[in-house]
Amino acid sequence: MIVSRCIATVLFAFALVSVACGRPAATPTAASSAATQIRLVAVDVFDTDTSTIERVIQRHGKALHAMLQRGDAADADQLAAEIMADGEYAYVKPALVTYYEKQASYLTIDIVDRRDAQRRMPFRTPPQGSHGDPGGLIVAWHAYEAKVFDLLGRGQLLPPPKTCPTFHCFGDPSQPELRPFSVALTSAADHLDELALVLRDNEDSGDRAAAAFLLAYVNDGNAVVGHLLPALHDESSLVRNNALRVLAEIALHHPEIEIPLPPIVEALSFPATTDRNKAAAILLRMLERPDGARLRRPIARTCGGVLLIMLGLFQPNNHDYAYMILKAISGKQYGERDYAAWRAWMGRVTKDEPTAH
Repeated sequence: MIVSRCIATVLFAFALVSVACGRPAATPTAASSAATQIRLVAVDVFDTDTSTIERVIQRHGKALHAMLQRGDAADADQLAAEIMADGEYAYVKPALVTYYEKQASYLTIDIVDRRDAQRRMPFRTPPQGSHGDPGGLIVAWHAYEAKVFDLLGRGQLLPPPKTCPTFHCFGDPSQPELRPFSVALTSAADHLDELALVLRDNEDSGDRAAAAFLLAYVNDGNAVVGHLLPALHDESSLVRNNALRVLAEIALHHPEIEIPLPPIVEALSFPATTDRNKAAAILLRMLERPDGARLRRPIARTCGGVLLIMLGLFQPNNHDYAYMILKAISGKQYGERDYAAWRAWMGRVTKDEPTAH
């Protein structure tokens, strides 16, 4: 195996890689603790502070290199603990993302410096409430979701449905093996207020995460957006992921439903890989709306620095979205690894105006 370290010139966005990054996966991605036939092909370190990335690579590069050579991430949690103990960090977590179509996994070590915690982790205190299970929907969703991941784990590809009857479809609910599980979810539209309470107040983060997906079955898109936006400040990365995922589908398929830009820009700097890829998906889809051109300069000015760092990653669900957004806001066709050209363009656009670092 040939292993190299990719250094994004000037940006210092480092990656240890064994294969080149491809185009965005055509099938859903999911965190995996994963099957032996799925091989680890790249390791990234991410922080919006590039000096942290450089320091972690210098101090822990051998361990990252060894993990990649083995082709698995079995020691990722231990390595994250060692990095946490080695620096002034508020957050260090490994994110292993499996692309089932490629039979490949990409590992990102996500880091937040303590001095950036208030900006990058503005999350509310975990709720302590309990509102039960409206109409048995939470249990029904967990059963449906478990079946989807069972199918993925057995190598079955799950393309999105040609038409989605709700604001978000996880897999194709009309697929024969999923249909029996999905029937029980259709009553969610009748439980808007109850699901909103579960999302906001329930102690169990799994129930809150399920409620975020179930709200997509409600007919009033503006109400769905209104309830999901506060969930972006949930302390659970899974809850944030699910809320952002529904918002991404609304951004793509429902341009008539407004999604405010500031909360999505903020989420792009949140700590988890899944925060960034969903926030980036929303930004891209907002740019593709009929009025998307008006967002080009605000996006460049508010999150250009983060996009450039994401571009330096090999994690496809971060790198690819960053590249597509940069092309959309610039009209340029620089190469996806032409970091110098992208940095020079961003410097011209944001001259005398600070971007997120």
